[in-house]
Amino acid sequence: MKDKKENVIMHEMEHVLRTMSFEFFGAGKHKLEMGKLLTMDNAVFLDVRSYPEVESLQLKLEYHIEVLHIPIDEIPDRIGEIPRDRMVGIFC
Repeated sequence: MKDKKENVIMHEMEHVLRTMSFEFFGAGKHKLEMGKLLTMDNAVFLDVRSYPEVESLQLKLEYHIEVLHIPIDEIPDRIGEIPRDRMVGIFC
């Protein structure tokens, strides 16, 4: 039952992400401090910057955390690449 409910929620989330504006990403509200995220074993760092932004400023993290780069405008088409079972921190 729980898996079915989670699937329904994720399907609804995918619909929201495909149809919404991403202007709220600049709100600057943080639920989790970056330092804590970087030390979590099961975390992934999602970089949503554009390709030119990534080229102009490379991130060199001293922590061994997985970094996934998906530009914000590609998220609706690449939503399946974002892990559902891990803590995801977003960098923009």
